[in-house]
Amino acid sequence: MPDSRFGFQQASAIDTLLDRDDVSLEAVLDEDDLLQECKAQNTKLIEFLQGVDVLKRLLGYVSGQIEGEERGRFKYPYIATEVLCSEIWSIVETCTSRSSELLLPFWDFILDTSPEDMMSKINVATHFVKINAIFLSKKPDEMLEFIQSVPNVIDRLLSHIQSPPFVELIFRIVQLDEQPGNLGVVPWLSSQGLIPKLIDLLSPTQKPDIHLVAADFLKGIIALSSPSPSSFPVNPTTMSISGGDPASVLPISNKLSRELAQRDVIVKLVDYALTPLEKIPATTSSNEESKETDGSAIESVVSSLACIIPVFIELIRKNNSDFFEPYLFHTLRNRLIQIRQNQQYAREEITEEQGREELENAMKEIAEHMGLVHLGELISVIGSRLEDFQKLLKAPRTSIAPMPTSTGQVVPLTFERFRICELYAEVLHCSNMALLNRQPGSGPKYDDEGRLVGGLVALEELAKVATGTQDSPLQPEDDEDPAFALGERNEPLVSSRRSISSDGSSTDGVSSDAMEDVLEEVHFDDDDLSSDSSKKATPSTSPPSASNLNDPISASTAIDAPLSELSLQDGTPRSSQVKQIPSPASGKTVSKPETQKKRESSIQNGPPRCGDALKQRFLDLGIVSTLLDLFFDFPLNNFLHNVVYDLLHQVLTGRVEKGLNRELVISLFRDSRILQRIIEGQRKNDEACSKPKGSRVGYMGHLTLISEDIVSAFDHYPTDVIGILSTYAPRPEWDEYVSGKYKETKDKDMSQLAGGKPVVGLGLAGFSTNFSSETRRKVDEGDDTSAKDTQKEESGPSWSAGDDDDDANGGSNSTVSQES
Repeated sequence: MPDSRFGFQQASAIDTLLDRDDVSLEAVLDEDDLLQECKAQNTKLIEFLQGVDVLKRLLGYVSGQIEGEERGRFKYPYIATEVLCSEIWSIVETCTSRSSELLLPFWDFILDTSPEDMMSKINVATHFVKINAIFLSKKPDEMLEFIQSVPNVIDRLLSHIQSPPFVELIFRIVQLDEQPGNLGVVPWLSSQGLIPKLIDLLSPTQKPDIHLVAADFLKGIIALSSPSPSSFPVNPTTMSISGGDPASVLPISNKLSRELAQRDVIVKLVDYALTPLEKIPATTSSNEESKETDGSAIESVVSSLACIIPVFIELIRKNNSDFFEPYLFHTLRNRLIQIRQNQQYAREEITEEQGREELENAMKEIAEHMGLVHLGELISVIGSRLEDFQKLLKAPRTSIAPMPTSTGQVVPLTFERFRICELYAEVLHCSNMALLNRQPGSGPKYDDEGRLVGGLVALEELAKVATGTQDSPLQPEDDEDPAFALGERNEPLVSSRRSISSDGSSTDGVSSDAMEDVLEEVHFDDDDLSSDSSKKATPSTSPPSASNLNDPISASTAIDAPLSELSLQDGTPRSSQVKQIPSPASGKTVSKPETQKKRESSIQNGPPRCGDALKQRFLDLGIVSTLLDLFFDFPLNNFLHNVVYDLLHQVLTGRVEKGLNRELVISLFRDSRILQRIIEGQRKNDEACSKPKGSRVGYMGHLTLISEDIVSAFDHYPTDVIGILSTYAPRPEWDEYVSGKYKETKDKDMSQLAGGKPVVGLGLAGFSTNFSSETRRKVDEGDDTSAKDTQKEESGPSWSAGDDDDDANGGSNSTVSQES
């Protein structure tokens, strides 16, 4: 045996095997050291494995076209997959360069297998997806070109959507759009009709399992294409230093999300969710089979609604326009600054027209890649069908027969009604977005596909929105620019100073100096913008509306003050310019500024905005009252309580100076009788606790939070609103509740657990353990210091004082003490 110390190494078993002329692939696959030799990049092995015939057999074992004998039936597919996924670059190179000969038969055999058979061969699907995922990561351009050449590839992949590995493969194809170089994956998927085909899978005629997979896939696409702080473009100065191309660092295109928000898609989804049972095809069979079929039909219809509503919720949460418009401006600004820098340092001179044309083309490219997901159609369609959703809340399609539980017979809420309540809370969040309450004709313009139109002119309007210099949509200035005439959302601006061509580019009106002002003077601090964005994009809370940004709520709460002290006092107007108007509830007069009334009239004269239209439907149908009924009817369902509290929190913390937010608050006190319900809920809780082994009612925690919002609202609401709301307060029950049970609960919540931090005696010699009760338990550090002083007085001088004296004498006494 040669000695490795002298540079001699023993030939591996693979090398010995490959030296034979009649070596077979199966013999190589049987070798135990095969995968180790692949990692070691064995030259002979690589030369053998990159052969076309060998690769055909490897792919055949993976797909099941070639079945090994009893010994290799399970081993060969696994080993073949690991070999194809190894770090042998020539294998990927050969497969992609000769895809029609190797990959196409491999894909055809897998995709032509029936979904039922593929579900029973989950290992085959897993190996198939694993190999293609490796190939996509190593050769994205070549693999995308091959996938696009496969006939009806999207339809064939979606036919296996019940198999999780195929869902992962489609998702990896979508993620190819993140690759540098803009491969155009999302536009190709859009041309193949991916979104409409996924929408069809949510039909009530499909199985609930397919509903769940399709909904999860749609939510994954929405989350992948939504802007986030981590996807902000890097600083243009950094890109110029590193030589990077800004176009190559753009986030994934949101074109698929924009398709999902189109009106025809929303209408189709809402129709699916509200499909009556009568429209489900009936079967002519025996009674037992008919009952089973009816049960499956109900399950399918309810499953369709329960999976569609989370898609709506995800679309709203991930596409907040209050966050996206600053994000879009930030991206455009960085891109245009980089282009201007390249123009300045270019060797060849370019004219101003050429430079402007390059900027316009860059604007058009980014606007096509990153459009606005306009949620106006979603709010409009859902608002028009709220009456149908209300019917399902009162008469659900699923059974509501009492069910036995550990606490007795309980009527179920049903998943169907819970999802509808979630939808109500989320669309109310959406209705508060600034874009949906913007005056028609003002702000940036977007076309039907959500693309920013207007070229460089639109960047000025976008800068006003991004920097907060544009007037609030709920408070337009009296001297509003007449150029912003009322019109449709997609109608171009009509102004003597600006004009927009048919292709969306600016034709005149913006000088180079003005462009420099937009690009250089208007800027964000990246850290601040990222931190603000992360706050707005938190999954657990919905982003605040633009109408709430400039109206901070006082943190202090007047707990001890009765409601009468918070009401409006006659003869004490809050403004010098007021007009007395009668209150609709009590006939009293309340103060209202003239300028506010003028602004309200200017808003009311215009066409209704979709945000206000939805709130008006909430008022007409009494949706808040319906949710409160469910809140108290299901005292054990904390999931429902959290959703209802979220909606009430939006209503109570919104701006109430004017508009339909004000009407929602008044309706909450007048029609929903929120104060009376809180008092009644507290009374029921007291009765439940007074019983033997009684416990608190399940909704009391959220009821206290609602009460806190109401008390805080009376602390910061305008006096005219307080005057109206105070007429609907039960006296003196509400004042007694606030000063009694509510204050007691809040004090208990604010108290420290276990009574505070204990002070424990040190137990050393010379210390007294006869502490008083006041010195045994102290709360803060100041009390701890006083406790130590008390201990010193009772126990005499401490050891530390003696040590200090010894140190002053040179430390001799200290040394003697230590030795003794």
